[in-house]
Amino acid sequence: MIARSLLLGLTSLVLALPLRAESLSFDYLALVMQHLYRWHLDETALIQVEPTGTLSMYHRDTTPALDDTDRSAYRELLIPAIRYRVQLKKADYDVPELGITITNKDYRIIKAERVDDWPDDFAGYERVDLDAKAMMEYLFSVRNQRTYPDEALITRMRSALRDHLAGPSSPPIEGPQTVYIAPLSRVSNNLWVYWENAGRLIRYSSDTDLDTEAFWAYEKLGVRVYDLSTDVVISFAETAGSNAFVTRDWAARALFNCVVFGKRLVLTPRAPAAPAAGEAAP
Repeated sequence: MIARSLLLGLTSLVLALPLRAESLSFDYLALVMQHLYRWHLDETALIQVEPTGTLSMYHRDTTPALDDTDRSAYRELLIPAIRYRVQLKKADYDVPELGITITNKDYRIIKAERVDDWPDDFAGYERVDLDAKAMMEYLFSVRNQRTYPDEALITRMRSALRDHLAGPSSPPIEGPQTVYIAPLSRVSNNLWVYWENAGRLIRYSSDTDLDTEAFWAYEKLGVRVYDLSTDVVISFAETAGSNAFVTRDWAARALFNCVVFGKRLVLTPRAPAAPAAGEAAP
């Protein structure tokens, strides 16, 4: 639960546009800030926030033209004081061939980046003014808050990784394997894991909420593996157009959240299946 006593201090004044049903709540914006605090902000970001002043956020609808079966909503969130732009998506689309609808409970972060190029004005945006001191106190109070995947989700993650690694290029897996699972974020459908034995970072992703089991039978869990010895660069400028790398800064953040804040597990590889009667062993 959000620290209610602190959030009561996040007094908000919404300007520029009338409130609509999709307007972002104070609780939600606090969760976004908590995610940025843990995964993105460095020591210089919060210094720029005047502690006795106002933390202003601006957001607007950016939903593109979509198919008739897709009612997903997109929003852009700008936080000038910390120089961040956040892109949000709330999935809501039909999969006719399966007879299901994929949805998110709320907006999920699909991209967050530090930027220096800002609009000349914020016409067309909804503005939310939060008490900066209360927000800083809130972020400090929840800095060690952690929620981890349950056993069912961990089992699903193991299965997805096993499928992803099927092939001759997979790293050798012998004996117990140590992994560190980063805490879940309530505003992101990405989950990071550090596989210590193989020296790899693993990103799990889903269009639906990771812990919503109702969709597990229909949506495959995305897996991307980054080898820390070959897939880390200082800047994406070195590998323009490729998403096969992570920056050194991001790798360090992921390792901190996995190893320091994460849940450590020692896993035993599944034994090879015995050959059926009459078949030769491989």
